[in-house]
Amino acid sequence: MVSTKRRYSSEFKQGEIELAIKLSSIKEAEMELGITKQMLHQWMYAFKNKGEINNLNSEDTKSAYSLVEENRRLQKELRILREEKEILRKAATYFSQNQK
Repeated sequence: MVSTKRRYSSEFKQGEIELAIKLSSIKEAEMELGITKQMLHQWMYAFKNKGEINNLNSEDTKSAYSLVEENRRLQKELRILREEKEILRKAATYFSQNQK
């Protein structure tokens, strides 16, 4: 079987990158755009190296980046707090058993 390689225009790639940046996760971008994350990363890397990524630095893009970063930070903080809560729960159980 002969496989054919798809060719995408530069404008198409830039549009896909902009959409991917606005979405909250790479997994969403994969499903929404119908391209693999490897392909998307390659395009972003190529655009960044060519200096064309600067065209993507609109206020919307910066806002999307900041939201994604804040979401990651909050998820990490939530995970830590849940771990601390679990440790405290176990400690309370341990100490209540030893007081009897």
